[in-house]
Amino acid sequence: RASYGKTISRASLSIIAAQTVIPNMFDNTATAGNPNLKPQQSRNLDTSLEWYFKPGSVLSAAYFKKELTDATVSSTTQTTFGALGLPDTALGAIFQDKNGHVDPNLPMTLRTYGNAGQQTLKGYELAYQQDFNFLPDPFKGLGALASYTHIDPFNSQKWITTAGKEIEVNSVPKYAYSFTTYYERGPLAMRLSYNYKGRSLHPDNPKNNGDDLIRWRAARGYLDGTISYKLSENLELRLDALNLTNTLSYDYFEDATGQYGDGHRTRMDYAKYDGRTIKFGLRGKL
Repeated sequence: RASYGKTISRASLSIIAAQTVIPNMFDNTATAGNPNLKPQQSRNLDTSLEWYFKPGSVLSAAYFKKELTDATVSSTTQTTFGALGLPDTALGAIFQDKNGHVDPNLPMTLRTYGNAGQQTLKGYELAYQQDFNFLPDPFKGLGALASYTHIDPFNSQKWITTAGKEIEVNSVPKYAYSFTTYYERGPLAMRLSYNYKGRSLHPDNPKNNGDDLIRWRAARGYLDGTISYKLSENLELRLDALNLTNTLSYDYFEDATGQYGDGHRTRMDYAKYDGRTIKFGLRGKL
């Protein structure tokens, strides 16, 4: 298989809207939209070789190349509250004096958005799927599928230390993989999947802020499961379990000079547990 195409996509309306807001009134960080943002364009080349060695089974290898232009990126600048032109009520009481006024010289961090230059992403994907029909009963409904994706980012922005050293950083994960086992026979279907992706540069800190700390989104993996049972041709009982491992998602700051470690555990930021989600459902069709 081979395909070539071009796509155009605009940024979200909240990013394009020409307004300045403070999302959290107890944090001196503001966000400003940019109505002059250009849409992102992408030229895509996809090729694949597939071998269907048995019914319901395939082994494939794919190569892809995407040329991105005008991707939306965020940046931050330092300004003052007075320069934002916002009312005093935009900030919480901790920033106000006894008369309810905010010091116009209060330092503020302003986040805005712009268009990046051209970036080329290319890589490959390996995939496998097989139904284990050769197994004896009651295991005939078992099967598995797996995939691995590797991405090489080119022409991406260099991260430069205060000493002038250039460091290659990736704005998207360099690799991702997944593995799924399933059982489908008669009215019963069960599936267990694990999805993992490597670390990537945090979009809010694409440049050196002067402290030689690179902000990364840490690698993370999620385990999900599903069980469904068909009560009839038109009615299905379903149980979905998301993030069974209760994965901790977080950012961390890596010291670009290498003097103070990678910060994977000691300089964590925005760490949170998304929590396990269990859903019971009944699905039907007319």
